[in-house]
Amino acid sequence: MIRVDVFVPAWQGFDRWQWEQRRRIELGAGAALDVTSPEAIVIQKLVWYRAGGETSDRQWRDVLGVLKGQRGHLDLQAMREQADAMGVADLLTRVCGEAGLV
Repeated sequence: MIRVDVFVPAWQGFDRWQWEQRRRIELGAGAALDVTSPEAIVIQKLVWYRAGGETSDRQWRDVLGVLKGQRGHLDLQAMREQADAMGVADLLTRVCGEAGLV
């Protein structure tokens, strides 16, 4: 069994940016699946982390895991711009430091 989270976006602001950043995974036999980009996952989890009073170790660990696992494959500039727009630029700077990204 595989867990899949499905969210219906509002098609504006951050939700629209998430959709524009999506990645397509080819499943074979002509089938494909669009998934949320690692950049959008990082920003969304930082937003949730802030909204939860910055106390969720799980959200923070998840973000660190994405950053470390996707090192060298992330659009850091796009993440910084979106983090600024979402009010979590300070958190992104902090977590990137912990993950060893500059």
